[in-house]
Amino acid sequence: THYFAHFIQAQEPGFKGATARETIATVSADWENIQAAWDWALAQKDEALLDKMVTGVGRFLGDRGRPLAGTALFEESLQTIRAQPVTDSRDQLMAKIQVELGHFWDQNGRLSEAEAILDEANQLCQQQNLIQTRINCLRVLGVVTDHQGRQDVALRYLEEAQALCQTAGDGDQMLPILNALGNSYIDKAEFEKANACFAEAITLAAALDNSLRVAILQSNMGIIANRQQNYAEAIRLWRLAQQGFIEHKYEIGLANTTFNIAMALHGLEQYDEALAQIQRAYDLLEKLEQRRGMAAGLGVMGMISHKLGKRPEARRYLHDGLVMAQETGSEGLTISSVAELAELELSGGNLSQALFLFLFIAQHPATNGTTRENAQRMLAELTAELPPEMIAETETAVQSHTLDTLIAQLVNE
Repeated sequence: THYFAHFIQAQEPGFKGATARETIATVSADWENIQAAWDWALAQKDEALLDKMVTGVGRFLGDRGRPLAGTALFEESLQTIRAQPVTDSRDQLMAKIQVELGHFWDQNGRLSEAEAILDEANQLCQQQNLIQTRINCLRVLGVVTDHQGRQDVALRYLEEAQALCQTAGDGDQMLPILNALGNSYIDKAEFEKANACFAEAITLAAALDNSLRVAILQSNMGIIANRQQNYAEAIRLWRLAQQGFIEHKYEIGLANTTFNIAMALHGLEQYDEALAQIQRAYDLLEKLEQRRGMAAGLGVMGMISHKLGKRPEARRYLHDGLVMAQETGSEGLTISSVAELAELELSGGNLSQALFLFLFIAQHPATNGTTRENAQRMLAELTAELPPEMIAETETAVQSHTLDTLIAQLVNE
C-alpha cells in the first residue's frame, strides 16, 4: 500500500508535458493496485497516505475522462474524512478532496453542488494557507460558474486565480487558468481577449513541452473562428487538434472536436454530414459519461434537423436537450436550446411564440453574447411586424416566467 501511494505521488510531474502519454500508460498498468491502496488508506483513515495520493489520483481520472469514477471515489472519501475529528491535517486533506470532487461534479453537470463544495474548499484553503490548492479551487469555481452562464462571476474567480498563480503558482497551473479565461471570454463574445489568452497559453505550453495542452488550445481557437463564421479555418484548427488528441489517446478531446466540426459543417450547410458527425460525438460523450456534452449534442441535433426540414425530430431533440441541460444545471446550454426552439417557431409561422421566446432569451442573465445578439436582431424584425399591444402583453407575460417554468411549459406542450 505504501509503495503504490508513493508511486502515484512520484508520477504526478509526469502528467505534465512530453511524458504525459508514458505516465498515463504506466499508471494505467497499476491502476487496480493504486485504487486498492487508496481504499486501504481510506479504511484506515490514514490521512497522511491519502494526502500523498489525492492529486495524482484526481489527475489520472481527469485525464482519462472518467468523471463518474472520480465522483464515486471522492464522494465516498469526503464522507469518510468529514466524519473524522477536526484537525489541521483533516481540513487540508478535505479541501484537496473537495476540489477534485468539484471538478468531477462539474464534468457530470452537477453544477450547483460543485459550486457549494468548492466554496467550502476555498474557505478551508484560506484557513489552512493552502495556496496551490486554492489556485486550483478558484480556477474550477471559474469553470463551474462559466458553465452556469455566469460569465462575470467566472471572470472574477479566474482573474483571482491568475493573480495568485503569478505570485505563488507555476506554469502548469497557469495553463488551465488561461484556457478557462479564454473560454469565458468566448461566451461573452469578446473574441480578441479570448485569442490573447489562448495565444499566451500556447506559448507557455510549448515552452513546457505540453503538446496535449497545445491541442486543447488549438481546439478552443477553432471555436472562435467558428463563431466568426470562418468555418474552413475552424475545421483546420480542429483537425490539427484531433491529431494531438489521437496521439495522447485523449477521448474527451476527440469527442469535443468531432462535435465542433459538426457545428462548422452546419455553418457550411453540409447538414447530412454534420448530423452524422454530431451523432458520432454524442455516442463518444455518452461512453465518457459527459452529460453536459450530451445535452449540447441533442441541441445541435435539433438545430440540424430543423435545417433539414425535419421539424418533429428537431422538436424532440430540443426538448430532450432542454431536460438534460436542466438536470445538469447548465443554464447556458438550456438557453441555447430555447433559442433554437424560437427559430423553429419563427420558421413555422408561430410569431407570437417566437416573440415570447426571443424576449425571454434577451433578458435572461445566462444568455451568452452571441445568442443575445441574435435574439435582439430577431426581436427588431418581429417588433417591426407585430402590433405594439401584442409586444407589450408578451413582455409582461415573460416577466412571470423563470427558466424552470418555461422548460416545463415547452416540454409539456
